Amino acid sequence: MSKSDKIEADRLNDAAVESWKSGDEVKAISLANEALKINPKKSFAIINRYYFEECIKAKEMDSDCRRKRKIEKVCENNSPASPRVSVILPTYNRADLLAEALSSVLAQTMPDFEVLVVNDGGPQDAEEVCQRANDNRVRYALITHSGLSGALNAGLEMARGGYIAYLDDDDLYKPNHLAVLLDAIEKWGREGVVYSDADRVTGERKSDGNWTWSEPMLSYREDFSCEKLIRQNFILDLSVLHPRKIALEVGGYHEGISYGINWEMWLKLSAKYPFKRIPTTTAIFRDMKAETMSTDPQRCRQHSRNVIIYTHRLMALSRAKLKTASKIENLLESILEIEPKAVEMIDIRELIAGKPYAMFYKLGDYLAGSGNTNAARRAYIAAIKLAPWEFKSVARLISLSFGSAGVE
Repeated sequence: MSKSDKIEADRLNDAAVESWKSGDEVKAISLANEALKINPKKSFAIINRYYFEECIKAKEMDSDCRRKRKIEKVCENNSPASPRVSVILPTYNRADLLAEALSSVLAQTMPDFEVLVVNDGGPQDAEEVCQRANDNRVRYALITHSGLSGALNAGLEMARGGYIAYLDDDDLYKPNHLAVLLDAIEKWGREGVVYSDADRVTGERKSDGNWTWSEPMLSYREDFSCEKLIRQNFILDLSVLHPRKIALEVGGYHEGISYGINWEMWLKLSAKYPFKRIPTTTAIFRDMKAETMSTDPQRCRQHSRNVIIYTHRLMALSRAKLKTASKIENLLESILEIEPKAVEMIDIRELIAGKPYAMFYKLGDYLAGSGNTNAARRAYIAAIKLAPWEFKSVARLISLSFGSAGVE
């Protein structure tokens, strides 16, 4: 390939990125395709085109899911017409944990709320839990199976409160949770999002079906930072309170992605509204082994994160915008050449953070764990070339050469 062809492919890819950032998605894909006609191995264009197309698919899926979602049953008994807070509590097939979560809401010291238990197509025992609570503040809805984002959107649509709070069916509020957050947001006097601190406990289900929980660990206590939020989510949904209208204004939760739906929502809200941390521990996040329909949850999570990054135009791969772009692109090209599916496992957040070596290191771990030792070796070598002082990449490469990457 001539030097002029390479320059033209670079130009077309950079133009594709600019078109994507400006919102012209069709032109962005067309330009990325033109770049690949000139240089079919151009890794930046391969990755960009892939995620441009995946974002469009996700947007179409979001519309399709919203259109198909239906409320099949609603149970309520003289519920409050205009509570101050609506707590949205999505659930699916975990009646024992739901009962504990619901009890923690009903034990709040601030009584002016409703709790919307949204059963995401699960069994009837969730409705029975609500009936046993015998509290008119509990409203129950059964919807067609729509996933967590669909259940949350159904709750937003049904909510009567001026403010929205959230609680997953496996987590807990402390008795002061709503009182602390409501007092904070009203004293703040701004239309935005407040969030409190939370403890973390780990859980294990015993043979008799009961759970045992660890002692609380101080885990979620971080001041708000837009720069950090762009790289990762550090705000738990159970810690949040915000006006209902601002969630509706930004379109609610994205129903076209599988993971990272809270992060995606906070990104949308933070683009228009301020966030404020309330340094009081008011909730308990219960961490248990997640059940997933995916046979490769790590890949699915990473894929969703990258779709979110491209959807919000936080990053697209361009030689004009990325430090050491030429070296990064060439290293990616060597990996994609033997493992095209690696495009789904590239952690673009590390590029946003300015740590391309970490992106290659993580990619090496995934490829080694999935048995692709040749591609993993290239990823570790790439990490070493970008940051030779990071000895962990060298250690991984040595382990891989002796038959084990040492990846747990």
